This record gives sequence, structure tokens and C-alpha cells, in this order.
Amino acid sequence: MRGPGMVVLGVSLYLAMGMAYVLCGRLNTDEGWYLQAAREVRDGRLPYRDFAYSQMPLAAYLHATGGVLSGPGLRSGRWTSFAMGAAAVVIWIAAARRRWGWEAAEVVALLAGTFAAGAYHHAIVKTYAPVSLLLALAFDAMAREGGRPLVRGVQAAFFAWAAAGTRLPAIGFAIPVALWAFRLQGGVRGRLVVLSACALPVLSASVPLLSDPPAALWHVLGQHGDTAAGGGTIRGILLHRVPGIVRAYPVHLFLAIGASCALRLSWRGAWGRNDPMAAYASGLALFTLATLPALPRIEEHLVPVLFALLPLLAGAYVSLSRGASFLRPLLAASAVVVPLSGGWGFLDRSGARTPLEEVSDAASRVRNLTARGDEILALEALVVAVEAERPVPPGLSMGPFSYQDVVDADAVRRHVVNRVGFLDLLRSRRPKAVLLTGQDWRLLERQGVSSVRAAEAGEVRAVLDEGYVEAFSMDAFGQFSTRLTGYVRRQGLR
Repeated sequence: MRGPGMVVLGVSLYLAMGMAYVLCGRLNTDEGWYLQAAREVRDGRLPYRDFAYSQMPLAAYLHATGGVLSGPGLRSGRWTSFAMGAAAVVIWIAAARRRWGWEAAEVVALLAGTFAAGAYHHAIVKTYAPVSLLLALAFDAMAREGGRPLVRGVQAAFFAWAAAGTRLPAIGFAIPVALWAFRLQGGVRGRLVVLSACALPVLSASVPLLSDPPAALWHVLGQHGDTAAGGGTIRGILLHRVPGIVRAYPVHLFLAIGASCALRLSWRGAWGRNDPMAAYASGLALFTLATLPALPRIEEHLVPVLFALLPLLAGAYVSLSRGASFLRPLLAASAVVVPLSGGWGFLDRSGARTPLEEVSDAASRVRNLTARGDEILALEALVVAVEAERPVPPGLSMGPFSYQDVVDADAVRRHVVNRVGFLDLLRSRRPKAVLLTGQDWRLLERQGVSSVRAAEAGEVRAVLDEGYVEAFSMDAFGQFSTRLTGYVRRQGLR
């Protein structure tokens, strides 16, 4: 099977894995607050000014678009992510074929179709699929030989900076791509148009960022630094993060190192020639470096970079394999065996029900216990409140990441809750229902999600028992497969 047949096979494998993960992929705690952010912006509220959000703002609007088209909830959110991820893969394959031929398209399709971790993270509701799509659209312009330089430059610059407006480390990618697009133009008019293309997504992201700069700065930068807890140091990067990346993606690193060594001579002076692939590769390298200081476990944060790397690897190995035919079976064997071997780990195997069914069941119970407009207090189970179409109290838009060890004034300014605020919410009986998991109870043994200060979970339980009664429970719920318990406000209390 050669040419289009191999491409169809690779795309089919990717689509099959992606759809399996949409339906049966493990629930990720972050999906709840990404869906909540999409709901907030659909209702006209701005990130940072009106609710907490720890990513760059454009991702919330991209997810909200999917919700408008297919409705709120986990199912529609996952299908939206899957569609964006699949579109990105198809664009990379098509662009590789156009630049290097069918052999390159085969390599991209084979690597994408066996990248189980990538397919899973493209299927869940996070920033990875939107960023991948924007990177692919930028590559499509850069890989196009011939055509109008202005069109190529505008497309690449716009989508590169849109990626930066979706995930902050992508600024590292956007800078060399914008420089390439700027240098591609032959006159002042073209360069001004390229600068305008860069400015449009930057200005769009600036509207919510500048609506409350201190809150935005803390959520986008400060909160991640707090959660890293020292892992962002050079020692932490070298001893923990780099080895973690090597363990998670050995095939991709092996291929990338081989391609880099083989191409080091041919790419000498590439910046002087304004080579688009040199600019693209430099952008991916800077994207990776900007990601390293982020969080203790950042392996999944590299998923967009690894997908974006595939066409470069394909072009390199197609060139190298001419006269070195042994590389082709080596590539095929290494690409298939290692990534697929970990694919089962991303499927939910905690019970007879799929994650979508678990969330739908819990949401149905919440709807039966509450009326539209009743608030739900939830941390890890925030996705259930979104699925039930019930609001959450102010300060709880980020699920467990809303629980922060900060002083009262900072909690109000940043739209989060501290220990005092959490207990006050329970004492006020403002929420009609409360959803807590086993993981939440472990969290409540600390003063905040990233705090090292201990707290007494029994204090929370005593306050909860005063105003609420257990209404239902579910085993093996969520990312950590713990018991979810739903509580409803006692009759006659408010």
C-alpha cells in the first residue's frame, strides 16, 4: 500500500482513536472549567474581569463557538475538540504532500495515526486541539511554494499569533514566524499588512487581558508559577521535566534528533535565506522552551508541538531515505510499537459506563434535585454542573483550581475562593446542591490547591452536615476514580 492508500490508513487510524477517546477517554478534571469558561463567554462575560481563567483568552471563545453550534456539555465539547484536532492533522498531511510529495504525507499520516497520547489530548476539552489547528494553518502557508508572498505572510502571521492568544508559550512560535512573514514581503505596504495581521489576534486577546490586568497577570502567569512549586527552576527542569518528556515521547525525540543531525549542514545559513522551514522549526523550539517552566507534569503540554513537528520529520526522512532505504522500516516499526503501546491507558476502564454516561447520569440527578437557576457548588465535578446547565457561585469557575490559599481581598479580586470563602458559602446555604468527590476531600485537607499548609477536612464536613443532606453517590467518578457524593440543601433552610 503506497501513496494515497497509506495516507487513508493513517488518517483512519487517527480518526478511530480520536472517536474512541471522545466516547471512552478518561475524564480530565480540567474539562469542567474549560467548558465553564466557554459558557461564561457565551453569556457575555469577560475572562479575568468577570471570572477566573488561567489560560490565554482565545481558547474560551473557540470552545464557545462549538457550544453554540452543538449545545453545551461534555459531549459537544469533546466533539468540537476532536473536529479541530482532526482538521489540524489533515492540514499537516496535505501541506507535507504539497511540499515534499506523497512519501512525506505517508510519514505524517503514519505518525499521527499511531500517536495515541496525541489523539487523546486532541479529543478532550483543553487547549491542545485549538492550538494544533492554528499551528497547522500557519504551516500550511509556510509550506506553500510559490503563490503570493503577501497571502502566505498574512496567513502564517495571523494564525501564529492567534495560537499565542490561545496558549501563552506559543508566543515563542509566533515571533520567528512573524519575522519570516515580514522579511518575505518586498515592500513597505506588504510589511504593514503583515504587521496588521499580527496585531488583529493580539488586540483581540488584549480586550479581556486589559479588562483586569492584575487578575489576568496572576491567572495566566502567577497561578502557574505557584502550582509549579519550584519545578520551574533549571534544576527542576533538568531533573524532572526533561526526563519526563523522554519517557513520554521516546519515538518523537529519537526521530527529531536524527533529523536535526542529518539536516544541520543543509540548514546552515537558512535564516539568511529566510527559509520558512527554519523559521517554523525555530518557532517550535522556542514554544518547547517556553513550556518547560510551566507545571510539574508538562508532558501533555507538548502535544501541539509534537504534532506540528511531524511534517518537518517527514520532509527530513523522505530526503534521507533516498539511498538509505533501511530508514523506512525502522521508522514504521518505531512509530507504531511505542506510541500504540500506551494507548489503553487513556481509556476509562473504571466501570461499565463511559465517562460521557457517568457525567450525563450525575447531571440528570442534579437536574432532578434542583431548578434552573439554582447554584451548584462543585470542584472536581464542575463538569456535572455544566452538563446539568446549572450555574456555580461566583469564585468557583475553575473547579479545584478555584480553591486558593490567598487573603480575602485577593480572592475577591481574582474571582476565586479561599478556605474562609468556601466555608462561608456552605454556611450561607446559597448553593442548592453540593458535589464533592474523594479527590475534593483530599484537596480540602490543605488551605488551597497549591498550598503546603494543612487544614482540617472535618471542619468542612461539619459545616456541610449542618445545612445539607446526602442525596446520591456514584463510585469511580472522574479523573481519579473516587466516589462522587451529591448533597442537597435541607428542607426549610436557606
